[in-house]
Amino acid sequence: MHPGLALLMTKRPQVPLSEGPPKKRAPRRVPDVAVSPDDLPAVFGYNLKVARLERAMTLADVGRAAGMTGQGVSKVESGRSGFTLTTMKKLADIVGLEVGDMLKLPVVEPASDEKPASRPSRKKSKS
Repeated sequence: MHPGLALLMTKRPQVPLSEGPPKKRAPRRVPDVAVSPDDLPAVFGYNLKVARLERAMTLADVGRAAGMTGQGVSKVESGRSGFTLTTMKKLADIVGLEVGDMLKLPVVEPASDEKPASRPSRKKSKS
């Protein structure tokens, strides 16, 4: 018998499965990308992502409720996918907003505990 075959045929010890449902990932921060107010699919996608994260929903949660995949929801959020008004209505209902509100670009202020990023100056002083 081949030595590798003997290794495959050995019985492995049973590892107990973890108790309870799988843990969800921690919600991510609200995206801080610049979106043009004239790019309505991008504005809708941005607002969808903000609303989804505020409600601690995963892409899969929204996708399942809308009858699409999590990857499809991700494409809508990033503006990489064309979508119908029906899809917009479904997605807006899932996150509890009106389609019209999701087509407006909100003013997002940074959280109070976050400081704006500053870069050190690269200018060398002349001596």
